[in-house]
Amino acid sequence: MSDDEISPLRVDTRDAANWQQRNDIAVCSLFENSQESVCLLRMQTGSLLSEPPLERGAELLIVRGSLTEGDRIHCEGSWIRIPAGQRLTFMADKDASLVYLKTGLTGYKQERCP
Repeated sequence: MSDDEISPLRVDTRDAANWQQRNDIAVCSLFENSQESVCLLRMQTGSLLSEPPLERGAELLIVRGSLTEGDRIHCEGSWIRIPAGQRLTFMADKDASLVYLKTGLTGYKQERCP
């Protein structure tokens, strides 16, 4: 959150009008500015969440269901942090997986270890 934000923002995620279908993933945008984007993703089994390398990284919280990443399964309640420059590639493992996704990490400079 930036210092110039002064008004609260509320989104009714139960209202179907706030969800847009993008291929096989339903997206509910919660917030977006030049620094970050926050949304909920409703994914059916086999839905693929794939993004090119992210300039500012990302964070995911699996609210319901599970996601697979290669041979790893991330269960409900898992929090995943994707460093800047890395790709997002996850597949929904269970129907109606619900994922909180924030792209654009702010507030610090990330350094890579050799």
